[in-house]
Amino acid sequence: MSLLKELIMSETKDRYFEQVYKESYPKMFNFAKRLCNNSDQAEDVTQEAFLRAYIAFDTCHSEAKLDNWLMRIVHNVFVDTKRKERRRIQALSESFFAEEGGLEQFADPNKLVEELLTQGTNNPALEAALSTLEPQAQELLRLAYVERLPHAEIGKRLGVRTGAARSRVHRLCVHLKRLMSVSNFSGGVPA
Repeated sequence: MSLLKELIMSETKDRYFEQVYKESYPKMFNFAKRLCNNSDQAEDVTQEAFLRAYIAFDTCHSEAKLDNWLMRIVHNVFVDTKRKERRRIQALSESFFAEEGGLEQFADPNKLVEELLTQGTNNPALEAALSTLEPQAQELLRLAYVERLPHAEIGKRLGVRTGAARSRVHRLCVHLKRLMSVSNFSGGVPA
């Protein structure tokens, strides 16, 4: 085919596609808007779909099925967009949680203390923090984590309600966590 014929066909294709664009854009935009539930994203999806349609316009063989073909492209662009979003979010999540302290900052601050108390591990920071507590507080933690008594039983032994026993145990764990987190913990007094 000569260069002149290709140019004429290209211009004809451009004019024809422009006409299709003008007629089909509102319908394709509304379809994308229903998929996206967001006008801005629907506009992006529709524009990308028409760009892909222009590139592949020669593959559409039937004018009768043109709208169906365009709707399929809009749908595919929408699906691709969602995949990219998921990958981006997953990559951000992975990089965030890979950073030092990423996941730990959302953890229960008392969980470490509770685990150490339950396991009875020889942790110097825990031992030092425990040694600063009153004997009654140490006994309360022993009942809760070494003997693993329920809060109701601890409350009976201390002569307090179950809720009060639970609160005291929780407050002691928070206090221990605070003591253990002080970087220069020296013997009995936090620095």
